Amino acid sequence: MGNLISIAHAVFNPPPWRRLHRPTRISIVGLDLTSKLEILRYIASKDFEHPDIVIEIPSIGLILEILTCGPLTITALDLGGSKPTKWTRDVDWVRANTDGMIVLVDCRDHERWPELVWELKQHGLGSEELRGCPLLAVGEDSGIEGEIPLEDVRRGIREAENEHGSELEVSERLFALEWMEDALNSQSIQAED
Repeated sequence: MGNLISIAHAVFNPPPWRRLHRPTRISIVGLDLTSKLEILRYIASKDFEHPDIVIEIPSIGLILEILTCGPLTITALDLGGSKPTKWTRDVDWVRANTDGMIVLVDCRDHERWPELVWELKQHGLGSEELRGCPLLAVGEDSGIEGEIPLEDVRRGIREAENEHGSELEVSERLFALEWMEDALNSQSIQAED
């Protein structure tokens, strides 16, 4: 977890949301204990120059937190641990309101990797609403023996998104958020043409 926070420091210096061309929503999803909230809190705590940061903590559902920084809104969701019927309202809202999705993967957790892929399939990563939505899968691949290789992460995410042809980046570092920013900006420019 601390490793992800130090990576986030480098990623958000300067914060990429300042360079976005339009209001943008990104969803961060992952199983519990994958540092979603820590990343959001870090982003919020380091942007002292912009008082427009708003953190909402919904009291119902599986949406953990919503962070708004200028034109960027990030929604963090927990996957797993509940019945799919509890997800319906939250997932429908997220799918309809997401411009890009980040999937956090714990590469050391072999036992729950199939659960993550199943949850992503069940909750519509391959849905029409997300067709063409940039996907960023971030795993911590520290080279420790026994970790899930990033190529397996790529295969699992492709399987979950049903080969919809979404632009996909699989990275061991959150530096890849710059990739997400570029993908969202190019999507915005294409929509204007």
